[in-house]
Order: sequence, then C-alpha cells, then structure tokens
Amino acid sequence: LTISHDSHNMIVAGVDDRSIFRAAKHLNKMKGGMVFAVGDEVIIDLPLPIAGLMSDRGAAEVVERLRAFEEVFAREGLSNRTPLMTLSFMALPVIPKLKITDSDLHTIVNHALARLRQDLEDHDIVVVVELPVVKVRVDAERIMQVIGHLVSNAMEAIGAGGTIRICAAPVNEQGVFSFQIINDGPGVENPERLFEPFFTTKRTKNGLGLPISQRIVEQHGGMLELISSRPGETVFGITLREGLST
Repeated sequence: LTISHDSHNMIVAGVDDRSIFRAAKHLNKMKGGMVFAVGDEVIIDLPLPIAGLMSDRGAAEVVERLRAFEEVFAREGLSNRTPLMTLSFMALPVIPKLKITDSDLHTIVNHALARLRQDLEDHDIVVVVELPVVKVRVDAERIMQVIGHLVSNAMEAIGAGGTIRICAAPVNEQGVFSFQIINDGPGVENPERLFEPFFTTKRTKNGLGLPISQRIVEQHGGMLELISSRPGETVFGITLREGLST
C-alpha cells in the first residue's frame, strides 16, 4: 500500500519474493493504493490515484471494497483482519522532538478527559481525579495523548457503568512524580504482551497505542508500566523522571 505514516511511500510485506514483486508492480501500475497478491495473481486491489492516498471513486464503493479486503484476509486465515492498517503504521518515524514546558498536571488531565467526555458519558463511566497541585516539565500534548489512551482503554475494558481513578503514587526518589490510572474493569488479557507492538485482542485495533505511549513517557526519561491487574482493579503507573518544576 502507499499509505504509510508519515512519508507515504510504498510499503510492501509478504512471505515470498514473487508475491511481494507482484504487489509492488501492481501498486506502481495503479499509481498508488492497496493490493493483496498471492504469487503472480492479484487477489484484490483498491486504486488510490490521488497522491497515492485518496480514491476518485464514491464513498460507498470504497467502503464496499475495504470490506471485501477484510473478507479476503479472513479467507486467507489472517488473524489480523486489518493488516493494511498495521502496515501503514510500520513506517511511522520516531516521535518528533519533545516540546518541553512547565505544565500543570491537572490541566493536562482535564484536557485529556475533555476530549473523551462524550464517550465517558455514553458508557456511564465516572472519572475521579485525586492529584495534588503540581507542575511537571513535559510535552503537555504528548502526555495528554498518553493519558487519553490509557483512559480510553480503561473505558473499553469496563464496558459500562464503572469508575476510573487518576491519583498520585508514592515515590522514594527525589525530583520525580508518579501517578496511577486505575480502573475497575475485568483485568488485562495477556499482560506479558501488553506493550508488544502490533499485539491486540481487539479486532478494530492495531496494537500500537500502548507501545507508542510507553515510548513517549520513556522519551521524557520516565516510565509507563502495568503495576497490577486482577478482576475489579487494573493499575497503570506513570513516572515522570523529568521531575517537578519550581
């Protein structure tokens, strides 16, 4: 396919050279798009002739074609029904340079929650924030992204009618601040693979949210980890090793 964040060049993956060559050649002929080939045969394609990113066909036809891709992948025995989405993120560059500022953690949390407010209300999820007034030296937008992803995951795990707590955690090291995001969902499946890129138990996910979130926190010199998980309580911890600002 020719959708590969962020450079949008051709990206091809396969199990044999013949299939890979056939897919790449067909992509070039279409001037961009998506294609699935086996050996010398093109099984299905979707031309994206506008910059290799957009179709010149109607929305209904494109949607129908994308569903046909899923059917083909299922028939071929792929456990991941959206491998093209996964491939499109494999070319994602390393996270850009962080824009570090002194940021109020409450403000970051509140902005992250504001983006999810409607979904939280629809799922009847209550979020309790128990944080001290503290400023941290972070890229606020990136940490907002991490918190938003963890809260969204917690919401999906709970399903409906639950509680998410965001609270400070004790630390023994001077100049660091830790907090936890706790949900009362059923617990995490396959916790040992949780931060493994592309691993997911959800059909519509690509398995990159947590690895990217962990990478963001590590770029701050911090740590994102699953502290514990059991039915009724799952705890994620974030430590910002950039330290508190004065």
